[in-house]
Amino acid sequence: MATPTATPASENATSKSDINIRLATVEDLPYLVEIETACDQLFRDIDMHAIADADLPTVEQYRDCQEQKYVWVAVLATAGDDKKPVAYVQIDKFENDKALKSVYIHQISVHPSHARRGIGRQLMEFLETESKQQGRFQALDLTTFDEVPWNRKYYQRLGFAVLSEEELARDECKDIRQQLQREKDDEVLGQWKRVAMRKRTNV
Repeated sequence: MATPTATPASENATSKSDINIRLATVEDLPYLVEIETACDQLFRDIDMHAIADADLPTVEQYRDCQEQKYVWVAVLATAGDDKKPVAYVQIDKFENDKALKSVYIHQISVHPSHARRGIGRQLMEFLETESKQQGRFQALDLTTFDEVPWNRKYYQRLGFAVLSEEELARDECKDIRQQLQREKDDEVLGQWKRVAMRKRTNV
């Protein structure tokens, strides 16, 4: 599901020195499936069973993005030899008719066993830094559920803003507008209100 499922940090936040963020390897792919499957089950708690019951992701679905270097994983630095990821972020790159280039956050997920420690926030900060360093991207984009507690409100706390209908009509939002429409038309995702959000990184 193209539905970011990060959860807000609590007072038990993990410090940056406790997390290593690196590009995903082929060996990481089964863990991405495990993380996403576990996160989707959280939707049962808010009666969104269609999300939890949707087809499970497969290793093949992640392989192309991993080969393009579009997936990063977070690993606990204190894990010793057990270096399996506990969270990941998967992106795409939007051209928006060359009006503005943006990084689209296709998925960011933290395994529920490591949620509420600020790991999702660290992944987002890492991605923003990477985008700025490359210098070609002016914004981070994402689509998410409007009313799910750990979706829109969480991203607003991270500096994202919901794009209005007027903003979405602009050329610089072409790709995110089309992505949002695909999700609204989706048999599962379209059952609930979806919104597009953006955080400018060139300010």
